[in-house]
Amino acid sequence: MRNKIVIASEKRFLSMIPVSSSPQTRDADVSGMSKSIISGRFMSSGAAAASDLSSMLSREIAEEHENQTLEVPDELDELKREIESDWRVVDGPGTDTGLTRMYKREAGHNGSKIMVEFHCQENLAAEMEEEVEGGEEAPPGFRYSVKVSRAGKCLVFDCVTESMGSFVTGVVVRDDDGEGHGGGTGGESRGRYQGPMLPEIAEDLQESFMAYLREECGITDNVDAFISMHADYREQVEYVNWLESVRNMVE
Repeated sequence: MRNKIVIASEKRFLSMIPVSSSPQTRDADVSGMSKSIISGRFMSSGAAAASDLSSMLSREIAEEHENQTLEVPDELDELKREIESDWRVVDGPGTDTGLTRMYKREAGHNGSKIMVEFHCQENLAAEMEEEVEGGEEAPPGFRYSVKVSRAGKCLVFDCVTESMGSFVTGVVVRDDDGEGHGGGTGGESRGRYQGPMLPEIAEDLQESFMAYLREECGITDNVDAFISMHADYREQVEYVNWLESVRNMVE
């Protein structure tokens, strides 16, 4: 049916070309009109595709709101209130919307500044397929960093949360940028020594690192649980923000 409509449209356009026109002129006119028809069809198809995508995005946004995924869970809200006496929690800012930083209100014993940093997409869901009793999936683990800054240097602990608590995956000293953002143990400075593989060092030394994080840096069970729950919640929030941003672009 669509082909018949196009042919009929071309016949109507041909009837509009003056008979006195030269063959070359008529060919040029026919070519231009055909391009207009094709262009119009593509524009119409593009608008329909954009409208369809916008509708799908709106459906996903509505489902997220119906499922109340943007509401802060009561347990998370309670945890945040408990830890805020010792920590200042900051989401973002700017383009780092998925990033959360926690600044310890009290300095370390030697005047060091302590900060925790994690991103809502740094989860280990694809790597950790643990199950808890009853066959339910365990909460996803998250990577995070603890940064201890003092005298222009930053001691960085790369850590991972899991159902049984946290463990350290790397320890390294970096230059401090003045805000305690000394980077992680990998990535930017591959030419530098990255520290040993933590499982390969003496077991009592590993335990001392964990004790330092708990006692000096304040990484308690509540902080550990907050990191996992807050990161999971922020991922839901940023997912909806992403849906809305994409929809605004295609509308």
